[in-house]
Amino acid sequence: MPFHEFGIIHDFNIRKDYSYYSPEEYSCISVDDDLIQNFSESKRKMVSYFHLYERLGFGLAYYGVSIIPPESLSLFYEVIVSFPSLKE
Repeated sequence: MPFHEFGIIHDFNIRKDYSYYSPEEYSCISVDDDLIQNFSESKRKMVSYFHLYERLGFGLAYYGVSIIPPESLSLFYEVIVSFPSLKE
């Protein structure tokens, strides 16, 4: 089953391409794709960057790395905690 990995970048470098990473480097957790797809409409409003800081986007990059900046964390959090199946 497809999945998404989420981790935290403690020392963010705006010049680095984050396309290549190891999950251990950022203490990533895996989330099944089914859960992510269920709230895809809500996360489209969320400002993010795809692979590197120079590629502004919205929501999550389905293929590759999404960088969620601090100003988008509250929206990302609200989307996650408001989704019914995640409360089980």
